[in-house]
Amino acid sequence: VFIAHIHFNDLYDKVSVFHRKNVPLTKLFTQLIMKISLNLFVFGVATLLSSVAFAIIPQPKSMKSGDGDFTIKSSTVIAFNNEELRPLAVYMLDYLAVKRVVKQAPTDNFISIELQAGFAPEAYSLKVSDKGVSIVAGDYGGAFCGVQTLMQLMPSDVYTKQMKLPVKVTFCDVEDAPQFKYRG
Repeated sequence: VFIAHIHFNDLYDKVSVFHRKNVPLTKLFTQLIMKISLNLFVFGVATLLSSVAFAIIPQPKSMKSGDGDFTIKSSTVIAFNNEELRPLAVYMLDYLAVKRVVKQAPTDNFISIELQAGFAPEAYSLKVSDKGVSIVAGDYGGAFCGVQTLMQLMPSDVYTKQMKLPVKVTFCDVEDAPQFKYRG
């Protein structure tokens, strides 16, 4: 509204000046359209830049970024704490060029997928720190959603199954759960 108000005042002033100078109105409208386009472009770029850091779909309930990155290397280990999560850990091996899946997470250089009580169905928490990546959920669905969020934080090459390591993932804390108990 503010931008439009400025342009309508600008338009009125220019019409008066152009009318006195016998300048065709097409030139006036061309200048006006260029100004509006420029403002929309600047607004669009600013909006895009504000959301570039984390373009996660669907948008999580909360997401906070930190300063720094965790580097996923070929020596990074994928760990799980429950046998139910083994297929998910193996699934990640297909997309990441890491070599090992283990049952217990080491103290650093890991991607950990864990089941814990206290989460709603399909809810998860994802934390990226200097030690590694931790995905905690109450069920397999939540762990799967956490893995999908982690993959969205990586370069798009991850989906080609040909991503080259090392890859940096920005420190962040993500909390998410479905808004409704059912989908459809």
